[in-house]
Amino acid sequence: MSRALSPGQAPPTEPRRRTAAQILDAAVPTSLAARNNLNRAFLVICLFCTTVAIIVLSLLLISITIQGGHWLLEAEKVAAFNTAWSLPGPFESFGNATLYLGAGLAALLGVMLFVPLPRPVLRTGQIIFALLFVWAAWNLWGYLRWDFFTSYASRFPAQAGIRAPLWGSIWVCAICGLVALPTGVATAIYLEEFAPKNRLTNFIRLNISNLSGVPSIVYGIIGLTAFARLFNIFGTARDKPGFEFGTPDSWFYIRLPFGSGVLAGGLTLMLVILPIVIIASQEAIRAVPNSLRQGALAMGSTRWQMVWRMTLPASIPSIMTGAILAMSRAIGEAAPLLVLGVPLFLRRTPENLMSEFTVLPLQIYRWAADPRVDFRDLAAAGIVVLLVVLLTFNALAIFIRTKLQKPLS
Repeated sequence: MSRALSPGQAPPTEPRRRTAAQILDAAVPTSLAARNNLNRAFLVICLFCTTVAIIVLSLLLISITIQGGHWLLEAEKVAAFNTAWSLPGPFESFGNATLYLGAGLAALLGVMLFVPLPRPVLRTGQIIFALLFVWAAWNLWGYLRWDFFTSYASRFPAQAGIRAPLWGSIWVCAICGLVALPTGVATAIYLEEFAPKNRLTNFIRLNISNLSGVPSIVYGIIGLTAFARLFNIFGTARDKPGFEFGTPDSWFYIRLPFGSGVLAGGLTLMLVILPIVIIASQEAIRAVPNSLRQGALAMGSTRWQMVWRMTLPASIPSIMTGAILAMSRAIGEAAPLLVLGVPLFLRRTPENLMSEFTVLPLQIYRWAADPRVDFRDLAAAGIVVLLVVLLTFNALAIFIRTKLQKPLS
């Protein structure tokens, strides 16, 4: 029964009805084409952004390499090489030849990575790349300025080197790794394999994830309070030590409070990378199939035996990869150490756990802040050394992941 219409009210319209064939003919092709166009547009945007990022990063790396490479290479030997060997064509000088060789190696590597090549061609390209890389490294080895690695910082650019910050970085990263890696892996094992699934453990997991995104300078403030000053329980570092262990001549000398020494620096960097190590280890352990756990338990293993003999060996490659990448971040951190009061200019290497120290990022920061051009070249040379260390760590992580990872079933 139809309802009566009021004056001025339009009659209701019947909904348009279409058959299934009409819907398919009209909607499906248009919808499919639209989705394809949207997919292509998204792909174009991603490729554009990737290309811009690669160009910007390549310009940055080339600029740093040229600027720092001139300082790392021994000028006298390079000049003698240029005099004795007149390089043909556009090379003209040893520096230009090195630049063109580096660009050629980068282009060859890019072709091998992004262009689908047949396996024989790819293998041949890899062999050529490896031979060129070894040849370039062998030739550059004889032109390196060793005094850059063996000299202390100086007011004169020609006499400045990175001996003190290089040894400081080694000490700090060794302490950071020795504390952070066992602690992080053990925490991840407990949270994934032993901890009950309740609100408390969920709260802990959530906060560990949040801590990984906290700015590193905040960890510097925590390190200053908790490690350098030890909450002022034992007085200040300038007072008489509240506790001493060992003598200042031994490397394991410890006093309380720690002050701004190597031990406080390493523990502060430990705070920075600990959430990263825990999260990476959790993901690695979580990726182990449950069938392996159930099989081990069905064979009569205890939970600890299952973890030690089954879960942990299966997840070691991913754990090591995450741990090494976290360590590479610790090497490049400067902000928390600045808050800790680490000096920017130091002319001695650490001798024990309480010794003063400086690190490569801080030395680079000091050189880069100097208005003189030679010190900026020194900063670029330090960045090149730091990049080589970081690339070595990343290559080691890839090697471990490739060699130790086995298919799990």
